[in-house]
Amino acid sequence: MKIGIDILQVARIKRIYENEKLMQSMFGQNEREYINNTDKRFDNLETVAGLYCAKEAFFKALGVGIQLSQLKEIQVVHDALGAPNYQLTEKIKKEYNIESTTLSISHTNENAVAVCVILFK
Repeated sequence: MKIGIDILQVARIKRIYENEKLMQSMFGQNEREYINNTDKRFDNLETVAGLYCAKEAFFKALGVGIQLSQLKEIQVVHDALGAPNYQLTEKIKKEYNIESTTLSISHTNENAVAVCVILFK
């Protein structure tokens, strides 16, 4: 088992949020739909920062540093109560020998933070 954590000033993610090409390269379709869901109680920029932190925390838990080519293979999904978790491709699960993951995301207007726990086979 390994743990990764990431914290980010929300304002630092603004250039990514404002660039559709970057958004498409970093986030899957479901994540982008979640970000743009106007019924949510949070600001979209805060949501983007939280999701980005989740991806960074995942790679930190692996101990490999962020893998830009794999960002969309690690997607954040939410259950019916809004709790986040990772949806990993089979390729990622096999490559890193992952059994399960746990994710927690939190943010304020200024900062976002995510903690990832990975259980390995």
